[in-house]
Amino acid sequence: MTEVRVDLLIAALLGGPALIGWGMINYKKKQLIDNTPRSKVRSASMGMIELKGFAEPWKKIQAPVSGSECCWWRCKIEKHVRSGKSSRWQTIKQVDSVLPLYLVDETGRILVDPSGAEVDAISKTQPCTGSEPYFTTMGVLKQTGFLSLFDIGSRYRVTEERIPIQAPLYVLGELMQRAEALEARRQRYQDMIRAVKKDSVKMAVVDTNKDGVVDGHEWDVYRAQLEAQFILEEEKRAAGEDKLIVRLPRNSEPFILSVHEEKSLSSKYALLAFGLIPLGIAASGFGVFYGLSIGIPQTQMILGWLACTMLGLRLSFSLRGPARRWAAKLGVLR
Repeated sequence: MTEVRVDLLIAALLGGPALIGWGMINYKKKQLIDNTPRSKVRSASMGMIELKGFAEPWKKIQAPVSGSECCWWRCKIEKHVRSGKSSRWQTIKQVDSVLPLYLVDETGRILVDPSGAEVDAISKTQPCTGSEPYFTTMGVLKQTGFLSLFDIGSRYRVTEERIPIQAPLYVLGELMQRAEALEARRQRYQDMIRAVKKDSVKMAVVDTNKDGVVDGHEWDVYRAQLEAQFILEEEKRAAGEDKLIVRLPRNSEPFILSVHEEKSLSSKYALLAFGLIPLGIAASGFGVFYGLSIGIPQTQMILGWLACTMLGLRLSFSLRGPARRWAAKLGVLR
C-alpha cells in the first residue's frame, strides 16, 4: 500500500503558489529596473527614482571581519548543524551596519538610508571553528556580540558583505524629504516667532497704527515678511545640509542597492522570475495530481488548492520590510 505523504501534499500546494509569487516579485523588480528613468542627483524629483554613481561614507566604518573601511557592511554567522542523516547551515546571528551612506555622481551627492534594502554587495565567506584564535582577536566581533556565539569544536562559517568606499553604486528607491530636517526647520521657525513675540521693540514695529494693540491684519503682514526672511536664511543653511534622502519606499515598492551594473541586476531578476514561476506552476500541479491520486474528492481538492494558492501568494507578497528581514534571518530568503 502506498504511503500517504500529507507533508508532501501541503508543501506542494503551499510552496507552488509561494514560488509563483516570489517569481512575480522578481519580475516586478526587473520591470522597475528596466523602465525607471535614471536621474541625476541635482535634478532628482520626489518619488521612485533610479540613481547611479559611486559610494562615499557618511561616516567611515570598518567591516567587522576584514577590518576594511567601507560605507556599509553586513556580517552573518552560520553554524553547521546535523539532523539525522541530513545537515545544513543555520544562521545564528546577522548584523547590518545602520549608518547611511552617500551616492555621488557628477552633479552632486545624496544620502541613502540602507535600512530595509535588498543589498547586492561584495561578499566573502570563510569557514572557521570556535577555537580559532583569529576570531578571539577581533575587537569589533566582540563588541557586536559575535564571539559569545562560538562553541569550541563546532563548525561555523562567516559571511561578510560590504560596499567599499568609491565602489560603483546603483540605487532604486524612494526619494523623500528627511523627517529630521523638516522637524528641525519647523522648530527653528517656531523659535523665531516666539522670539519676536517676546521682543517688545519688534512688537512695537508690528503695531503700525500705534494704537498699542497688534491686530490680526498687522500680525499677518509682519509674519509674511518674517517668512520671506526665514526662507532666504534657510536656503543659505540648506547648502551644507542633507535635506533629501533615498529610503525604503512607503508603498512596498522594491528598494535595491547594488555594486553591480544595472544590466546584470536585470538579468539576475529575470532568471529568478522565469525560473521560479514555472517551478511554482509545476509544484502546484503536482500537488493537485498527488491529492487526487490518493483519493481526495475532486471538489475538496479544488477548494483546498484555491485556499493554499491564496495563502501561498499572501505569504510571498507579505515578505517585505520587517517580515522579509525576519525571513532572511531564518534562511528562508537571502
